[in-house]
Amino acid sequence: MCRYVCTTGVVWLVATFGLTASAFAQEGPMTICKSADVFELEAICEALGYTSERGPDSADDPMLTIHQGDYVVALLLYDLRDGRAGGIHLRASFEAEVDYEAMNKWNRDERRSRAYVGDDGDAVVENDLDIAGGVTEETVRSFFARFGESVARFADSLP
Repeated sequence: MCRYVCTTGVVWLVATFGLTASAFAQEGPMTICKSADVFELEAICEALGYTSERGPDSADDPMLTIHQGDYVVALLLYDLRDGRAGGIHLRASFEAEVDYEAMNKWNRDERRSRAYVGDDGDAVVENDLDIAGGVTEETVRSFFARFGESVARFADSLP
């Protein structure tokens, strides 16, 4: 069953009760968040049983290196404003011989990720989640879990 959140209702709640929906740290099953910082995303990873390390990316913005089972995934933050991201990018790369037909098949058949050959010749699988339009914490958890499943299937598809 899909639930819809009425923007007018959210505006009314904010105006009436001073509520805000800008952080994942808030309680409530339908809290809508429109940004996240690296610490909130790190806490979600921990709650899912993943280990992670914080560090800077190549542009010196915050990122996480996440260990999802046997795989290492980079979590990059996009559309940063005051340390809060409006988008999340997950990427895993593999040193593997690339079969371009298999890569094309992956991109044709998979709905939730895309694959390509990176600049260094590695096979890469990645996905993005735009959170600026509003998501729940459960959406982010599901995004991480689904990407982990995609990474495992992608690794199995490599020669």
